[in-house]
Order: sequence, then C-alpha cells, then structure tokens
Amino acid sequence: MLRTPTMLRCPLVAGLLLAAFLVAGPRPAAAGEVPWRIADYQVTIAPAADGTVFVSERIVADFGTNKRHGIYRAIPTRYDVAGHLYRIKVRLQGVVDANGRAYEVDQKTGGRDHTLRIGSASVIVTGRNEYVLTYTVRHAVLFDRDGAALHWNAIGHEWGVPTDRAGVRVVPPPGSGPDAMFVDAWTGSFGARGRSFTRRDEADGAVVFDVGALRPREGVTVSATFAPGVIAAPSAGDRAAKGVLDNFAYFMWPLVALVCFLAWWRRGRDAGRLGSPVIEYAAPDGLSPAEIGVIADEKVDARDISATIIDLARRGFLRIERAPAEKAREDDRITFHRVGSAEPEREHEQLMLGALLGTHDSRRLDELEAFHANVERIGDAVYRSVARQGYFAANPESARNGFLAGGVVLVLGLAAVALAAQIYLYGRGFVIPVGAATVLSLLTVFFTSRTMPCRTPKGRRLWRRVRGLEEVIRKAELPMIEMADRADIFERLLPCAIALGLSRRWADAFADLAAVPPAWYTDTAGGSGHTTFATRLTTHLDQWEHSLYQPPRTSGGGGGGGGWSSGGFSGGGSSGGGFGGGGGGSW
Repeated sequence: MLRTPTMLRCPLVAGLLLAAFLVAGPRPAAAGEVPWRIADYQVTIAPAADGTVFVSERIVADFGTNKRHGIYRAIPTRYDVAGHLYRIKVRLQGVVDANGRAYEVDQKTGGRDHTLRIGSASVIVTGRNEYVLTYTVRHAVLFDRDGAALHWNAIGHEWGVPTDRAGVRVVPPPGSGPDAMFVDAWTGSFGARGRSFTRRDEADGAVVFDVGALRPREGVTVSATFAPGVIAAPSAGDRAAKGVLDNFAYFMWPLVALVCFLAWWRRGRDAGRLGSPVIEYAAPDGLSPAEIGVIADEKVDARDISATIIDLARRGFLRIERAPAEKAREDDRITFHRVGSAEPEREHEQLMLGALLGTHDSRRLDELEAFHANVERIGDAVYRSVARQGYFAANPESARNGFLAGGVVLVLGLAAVALAAQIYLYGRGFVIPVGAATVLSLLTVFFTSRTMPCRTPKGRRLWRRVRGLEEVIRKAELPMIEMADRADIFERLLPCAIALGLSRRWADAFADLAAVPPAWYTDTAGGSGHTTFATRLTTHLDQWEHSLYQPPRTSGGGGGGGGWSSGGFSGGGSSGGGFGGGGGGSW
C-alpha cells in the first residue's frame, strides 16, 4: 500500500521561517486596518507520463485598503515517508499577473520550504491583485505494484486568512485512457476527512472540485491514482539512490566500510605471500598446540584449551582418569591427577596447570566451576607468546579489541553527528536511517576486527608449515604415517589435531591400529586400545569444552524501552495528507 507523506512540523522550522521573513515578512494589521483575504484560489494539477507534475495556482488576493508589496508562498519540500526523509523538487516556471506581466520573485530554499516572495519592495499595492504561479514538481508521484499515486495538498493549511472561493482541477496524463486515473478529494482542517465540494468530470478526462469558501487553516487535498504503465516508474536503482541521497545518514555505512578496508589494508593484512603448504610431521618450531591454533585461526578458543590439557598429560604433567557415571544419563566422571612436581616452561601451560589443579593433587572436571575465569589469562599468555616470538605484528587479541573499541567510538560519533545534523537541518531526527546505518556499520567494524591480527613475514612462513601439518592430519594416510620416523605419531600429533579441529578425523585414522592406551589416560569404565581411547576422548571433548570454557549459566532478564513513531498515513485519505500544501501570507 502506498504511504502518503507527513509534513515536517517543528518549532525550529517555524523559527527559521520567522527569521527569513523578519524584515520582509507578513505584517500584522495596523490599527484600523481590515485583514486581507483571498478572493479566489484556483489550482490546476497536471501529472505527466514521466512523473513530472505541472502545477498552476491562481491566487486573487484582496488587500482592501491595506498597503502591501505582494504575497509570499511557502511550499513544503521535505516530508516524512515511512520514517525516512523524502524530498520533492520544486522548480518555479514563473509568476505573472492577470495581464501576463511577470512579477519580481525572490526564492529561498533553506529549511523545510521552498519559499517565494512575490512583488517588489519599491511597489505598493492595494485592493485586488492576481498572482498566477506555475511550477513543476519532481518525485511527488509514489509507486507500488498496483500503479502510481499522487497525493497533493492543492491548497495548503497554513494560510492564516479566509478564502472566499476555491477549486482544484486535476488533468490526466496526455494519451491516457478514460479509466487510467481515479481522483478523490478531502477538505477541512489538517487531518479532516471533509467532503465539502462539488465534483465535475469534464469531457477531456479532467476532474474539477468546486470547494467554495475556506476558513483560515483549512485546505484541499486531492489523491489521484493511476493504472500501471500510465506514469513511468523509476528503476529500483533510481529509487534506492534517491532514498540514500535524501537520507544522508546511510552514507555512514560505506564511509565506515571504507575506513575499515583501509585500516585492514594498512594494519591487518598479513605481510608477505602465503605460498604453498610445507609438509610437517611435528609441531613446527616446537610450538605448543595452543600456539599452533592461534597461528592457524588467529584466536584462542575452546579447542586450544582442550589441546593444551591433552598435551600436558602427554608430556607427563597430568594423568587423566575416566570413570563411569554414578547415575544414568549423567556424563562420565573425568578426574585430573598431578604427576610429579615439575612445572612446564611456557607461561600459558603453567596457568593452565594451576587453573586445573591449584594446590590439589587431583580434581574432578565437575569441580572446576571457576575455570572459565582463567581462560582469558591463559589466552592472553598465548597471544603474548606468539607476538613475542615475532609471528604477529602485535598481540592478536589487542589488535582485535583495539580496532573494535575505536570503531565503535567512530560509529557512535558519526551517528550522533548525523542525528544532530538532521535535527539542525530538518527540525527532527530520522531514527530509521540513522539506526540502520549504525547497525550495519557496527557489524562491519565487528567483522573487520576479526581480521585485524597481522602475521609478520616470519608468521606467514610458519603458517605455511602449520597448513602442511594440518594437511598431514587431515589426510591421515596410514602408509605415510608408517613411513614417518615417529612410532608415537598418534600421541604426538593428537593435541595438534585437537587445536586444528581435526581430532575426530585423526582418531578415526587409527581405528584399526592395535595399541595399548597411553600411560597418561586411565579408563576404569573399560575399553582398550587406541580405538576405544580415541573414540571416547573425542566424544568427551565437547563435554570438556562446555565445562571448562563456558561460564556457569545465570538467570537474567531484559527490559524494553519506549520510543516514538514518526508520522505517515497508511491507507485512507485526509485533508493535508499529501505533498505540496504549505501556505503563505502578505508582505
């Protein structure tokens, strides 16, 4: 359904108009003066096939004995349509008197209105004076699948004087058929649905509404709908372009996207060429599984935490025990046991061991409720390690968070500027375009921040080797594994496989390999061989990651806030529910 526009009304716009006409604006009647009136107000509206609307207004002003220079006419050009600013373009053709002589016209286009000051400051007029205004309007016709519609306030509601006689004539587009246009009208004060007129259908298809007298602040609105094809609709691209141009807040998104791209190009793009993977059968440069995970995807995640635990057990710092659940439908019980008193060398592994056991010799998985609080410290240690070793230009997490924080500040600042500019220019803010552009910009900043960690040339070369290791684990070809000079390759690469998200594939590759479970894993629930161990271990990884990496659930609630809705009549018709209109006065 086509939406009809709502005129922008606000004290700021009124103030701008008052300032514009403070010197040469409407004058109050002096003592003894009789207020002037409009003796006749006739409007002709002629839409063309290309969507241009030709308007002619014949205004007969009766100043009586009052001395005036002329009249002014204010035509609104900015409206609220579906919560967006919508602008029409008015182009004056000329203003003449009853004899065709041109008047002097001073035009102003600031604020809400296109204002015409008609007459000369050096000429005084009294009595009856006729003003014939002709102008064209672009973008006043709205379109949908059912055709086109023109909602036009032929006589506006901002005239502060009475009108003795009024009428409106609507002419169909040239070449259109007899049923190509349907016209209706409404009269009265703003928002009224009065029908105080006499309608005449002329032979050429034009429709005339003889209204009669109008009181101050009363007007006439006509609504003309057209069958599809009668008026050429603009392309979807043209309509989208107009919507963006009218609502400049939408430019915030491409601006932010450009800033994000330039920031990534200068600060987030990896240095050097990637090249082909280099096949590896062990962790390159002796990296820990968590460090390998960060080299691969630039972040510490739950897989890296699990991989570090398995690696600590494999290297003799932990022993993992699995026992059957005490009750049906419960997860198996996992217990971590300290082995010896030695401490691992890497900081993040020391933090991991402390978070798991603390001062205890053994702790069950379900007792580690506060483990998630240590995840950030463990991750920071991993990030510092890869940055210190020269694989990243800066701490990857700091690069992400720093860009995200700066981007959020930039977007919110631009949104505030856009909203303030709308209020300053139009007297109100349009929340929908500002809000939509802000959301899109914040999403762009967020996703760009994920790419801001920058690998150095050294890190780029290491990434090639990590990709080669990933390829070995992904293919897991047994002949290739048997040829490799590592009898314990399964245990050695298991933590790396977990960190790279390939634990199940790696375990499946050893399904037929006969071997005893590793010494660091005890299964009191039964089962033997790498097949059972690997299958159960990969099954329990999800349980581990959920228990260790996620904070305990807390109940919470959300609140809603009030808001405001902008105008715009949907369906039906009323006096004042269209483009055009406005009013005027004398000066």
